[in-house]
Amino acid sequence: MMHTQEVEEQIGHGAAALAGSPHGVPVLGLLSCAPFPGFFAATVQGTDEGGAPFEESVPLDGHLEGELYLRLRRRVSPGAKLFIVLRVLPALADGLYALRMALGGTVERAHCLPGGECDLRVSVNDYQML
Repeated sequence: MMHTQEVEEQIGHGAAALAGSPHGVPVLGLLSCAPFPGFFAATVQGTDEGGAPFEESVPLDGHLEGELYLRLRRRVSPGAKLFIVLRVLPALADGLYALRMALGGTVERAHCLPGGECDLRVSVNDYQML
């Protein structure tokens, strides 16, 4: 478990990395300050394989520049558009998150498992700090 000071330092390193960017934030550049997997949680909205809208909260499994990796408890097809809000964990004492980022993305790869879960690779098309 990270102490509050360590979390503040990680957030500070991320904020320093963002300074001077022509658009304010390089795509997913902030994620490089995450000290370990599971440091970010995601709320994902979209339409599943059957056409039903959904909203699901999941941990972020991983990231690369311009891509996110996560697992949903439903089937989603490649090409599906998703709206994702990333939250830095843990939340502050008042329940608010120190940092949130809204992302628009497209499912590039979906590996669906027998139980109905899908591992997704999502290409980020657009983003905004909240």
